[in-house]
Amino acid sequence: MKIQIVGPKEDPAFKDLRDVFLQAIDELQVEATVDLVTRLEEMQQLPRVLYPAVIIDGHLMCQGHVITLERAKECIREWLEITK
Repeated sequence: MKIQIVGPKEDPAFKDLRDVFLQAIDELQVEATVDLVTRLEEMQQLPRVLYPAVIIDGHLMCQGHVITLERAKECIREWLEITK
């Protein structure tokens, strides 16, 4: 599973969302590659989203706000269920 966390690295919301997803991955004990997409050139290669955003295997899972740890776990579980 490839998780991209997208947004300006100085943005507190980006940092919070990154931390939430890293904790969710750890607690669920799933294998995932986490890419922090923080450079404007990289962000422009992705679909237009509101920052911060999370993209799992190319699919937008959340955008524009920080979600709770429980919601991050739900996003990961939902994706794992879809890709079985």
